[in-house]
Amino acid sequence: MAFTARPTEPDTLEWQIRDTWDAVRASGHFAVPAGAHDITLRCTSRLAGYFVVSATLVHADVHLAARGTRPNGIATFGVRPDVSAVLPAVSYARADQHRFGGQGTNYLKPGQTCCSGDGYRPLYPDLGLTWINDNRNWYVEEPQHADTFAPGTNTLAPYLRGGDLLRLIQLDGIPGWASPTGAATHSYPPVSEAAYRSYMRRVGTDSAQIRATYFPQQTANYYQVTWEPDHDSGLPWRDSDARFVALYQATYEAIHASDAHAVVMGPTNASVRENVRWLKRLAPLGFAHYLDGVTVHGYYDAGTSPSHPPERLATDPDPATAANALPASMRELRAAMSQYLKPGARLFVTETGISYDNGTAYGPNYPTQNVLFAHAAVIARTHLILLGEGADMSYLFYSSDTPDSP
Repeated sequence: MAFTARPTEPDTLEWQIRDTWDAVRASGHFAVPAGAHDITLRCTSRLAGYFVVSATLVHADVHLAARGTRPNGIATFGVRPDVSAVLPAVSYARADQHRFGGQGTNYLKPGQTCCSGDGYRPLYPDLGLTWINDNRNWYVEEPQHADTFAPGTNTLAPYLRGGDLLRLIQLDGIPGWASPTGAATHSYPPVSEAAYRSYMRRVGTDSAQIRATYFPQQTANYYQVTWEPDHDSGLPWRDSDARFVALYQATYEAIHASDAHAVVMGPTNASVRENVRWLKRLAPLGFAHYLDGVTVHGYYDAGTSPSHPPERLATDPDPATAANALPASMRELRAAMSQYLKPGARLFVTETGISYDNGTAYGPNYPTQNVLFAHAAVIARTHLILLGEGADMSYLFYSSDTPDSP
């Protein structure tokens, strides 16, 4: 651990390391002369987990200042456990068996800033996050006019070429020139289905070439067609149910025409139960015929937070309310998939985030140690429930605190 101290007169620096439960695991102090000085402590430990470092100049009564969303007085770090003596390394028959993904980039290497380098390493491999989003949205690839996207392995971002991070291919959104509104949209189908199908066929060709070159151990390419089309979301579907199903039909047929290993997935509504509602409502229109799997966002409550854990509603005396608890919601979703989709359909949870408590705000003393502990506990429980109740893969959201709100 490296400390930089700048006392105006000689002082004493006291330091502590506390664990997840706020127990002091190490502490000490040393004299600091006046002026700027760097002091490095070399530490070894048999403990693993989350730790908090605090440091104080005793006479000046100066502590670590808040930085970004980090409160006053602390810096944090993690130590991964070495379990190799008791747990053999995991072996995957195919790359698709990885269970965790994430959203968010973190430029941690010296000299890197957004978005000049690799925003996924070293954090994602260190945390065991393998799946990430790879954008092939039409409005991203052809924002001005048709037929500018040329498929090929050169379209793959350099940070994906190592093959250790897997792609969830994003397809949502229509460019302005192809939109009935004249602006890029997620709310309406394109004015030309032929142009849309042409683009999707090229995306399928692109993905097939990339998989063969960079992901030979991956059995399929996975495509997410829409993103939170809920009518009250930020990207709402405003057209008819029939045209929503027609969009999926066009996507499914075009992608499968050029990618023999395609898995087309949706609808990716914001809450687990809303996905069930959409599957049921759209089933008479043949929606499930154009799905190889289901993608959902795993939100389960009004404000997923430490105060709203995933089992919060499970014991509610009203069965309709209790059905909103995450375990019950996931069982309902799996039942709907068994009813409507072909056997073996995959279930990907492509976003679930836990906020801090409703009504709170970042500040010099927030979040507290207890809130951080509860936040971590609810994140872990939520994703274990999602996976344990039948998801094939689950995305942690977000990989770092966002500065706008807790």
